Amino acid sequence: MFKVVQADGDEQVIHVEIQTRPESGFELRMATYFTLLAARYRSAPRQVVIMPIGGPYTGRYRYGRLSLDYDAVDITRLAPEPLLAGPLAPLALWTTEHPELLIDDVVDRIALEADFEHQAVLAELAILKNERIAVLIRDALERRNMSNVLEGTALGKELLARGEARGEARGEARGEARGKTEGRTEALHVLLVDRFGDVSGLDVIAASLAAEGDFASGLKRIRSATSLQDLVD
Repeated sequence: MFKVVQADGDEQVIHVEIQTRPESGFELRMATYFTLLAARYRSAPRQVVIMPIGGPYTGRYRYGRLSLDYDAVDITRLAPEPLLAGPLAPLALWTTEHPELLIDDVVDRIALEADFEHQAVLAELAILKNERIAVLIRDALERRNMSNVLEGTALGKELLARGEARGEARGEARGEARGKTEGRTEALHVLLVDRFGDVSGLDVIAASLAAEGDFASGLKRIRSATSLQDLVD
């Protein structure tokens, strides 16, 4: 909840809810919040519902003679560029069909933050997208020597621990460099399947692209290729 002082001196109470899935009674709860906030601040609050993965809420709720209007923001329908430039850059990962292309941009924005706690919040927001994105964010932070950012959150610590355990299980003989490319290989393989269908040989191509080192370049090559031959030449 925020209190915003406008240019003319008037104050506006802003109530923000982040809703990741449909929930029974959610909009009735929003109406309860509206009543409590209006009574406390003697002013009608402006309510905003942010939906990172979309949802059924339209911003208009009717229950008997009760009428409630609020702002509903479906992140999946927004353009990623304004989000990347804003204070919550990781939300851009929810806006595109292939969020892997935004990994480096998101981590760059995290690196620009001077406050460590804010960095940790942004990192946690990024890894909440899904397991595959979490691994890619972890790898990107490690390449920038920023693993300590993940250590600032419970989810980040769990992600780092899983990565260490997985690497140990596969054996040190496989090499640290090879271990770091495995997450990228899995992500590239998924993109290849989406692009060309589940045909044989994609695992080899994915491994080859991941081994080249520049993950972003591998993604761009897949997006621009007209055939698999373009990727093996």
